[in-house]
Amino acid sequence: MGGRRMRPEVALLDALDSPGGVQYPLCGGLARWLLLLGAVVGVAAVAIPVMRPVVDRDPTVQSVVQYADGPRRVHILKRRLRGATFDETQESFAVVRGDPRLREWGRAHSRQSQIDRDSEEAAELGGIIAALVRASDSAVRNATDHVLGNVIGRNLGGGAASPSQYTNVVHRDLDEAACANFGAKHGLRSFYNAWVPLGAVVQDPLALLLPSSRGGESQGHAVGFHSSLEHDRTGLRHHSRHQWVYFDGLQPGDALLWHSQAVYHASFTLPSMGSGGTQPRRSVDIRIMFP
Repeated sequence: MGGRRMRPEVALLDALDSPGGVQYPLCGGLARWLLLLGAVVGVAAVAIPVMRPVVDRDPTVQSVVQYADGPRRVHILKRRLRGATFDETQESFAVVRGDPRLREWGRAHSRQSQIDRDSEEAAELGGIIAALVRASDSAVRNATDHVLGNVIGRNLGGGAASPSQYTNVVHRDLDEAACANFGAKHGLRSFYNAWVPLGAVVQDPLALLLPSSRGGESQGHAVGFHSSLEHDRTGLRHHSRHQWVYFDGLQPGDALLWHSQAVYHASFTLPSMGSGGTQPRRSVDIRIMFP
């Protein structure tokens, strides 16, 4: 009666071989056979101190981003912040995790081939992002109105991925002159961009450059990004002190929010992607502005 019981040494090997199995600091084969020996002779595995699990011992990845002065290989720190506000990160960005409004919006609209800025679905997403920004940043918590800026869909419709859909060149969304013009002409004072995944992000995630690592002119200075704009300063030259982060495991319902003029960013290729290709990243970029 009941299910068949697995011998302890077989169960242990099965756990080590499973994709979600515990990772150990010893080389794989030696760790497997030491643990198997402990199971066979009745020695508890926890009695061997070197067998303690290791989690994210090296939480960085190396990848290439394209600066204004050429491609550079950089270390990008993997983060798993949940619900961090602008005040908590102190780096001009915030992290949204598991918001039901975003998840429902994505479920309803992620298969559209495009999202027009003047459409009802863009206005709905803008309202959700504006509410999330107000909840995350005390500077605009009492704002009662917002203006919708650019809305850009990446690989919408579930089709094949196109390399041109992702921007791997380091840039920010607005420079100081653009912000001043918005203020003078439209009375807008606060500017935010949001990156909203519409599916699980398993390739080409977004990396953010920590503003605190950019410093002054000696640590890489702003240069042109848009060749058609003479005075544009949304590009950036490389400096060795730059520090990059990205957020692992983003899903529908998540979002990254940042000050448009403060945070440089770029998409990058995960080393684990290889050449076989995986599910293309589908996402929406959107800008919200407040008086």
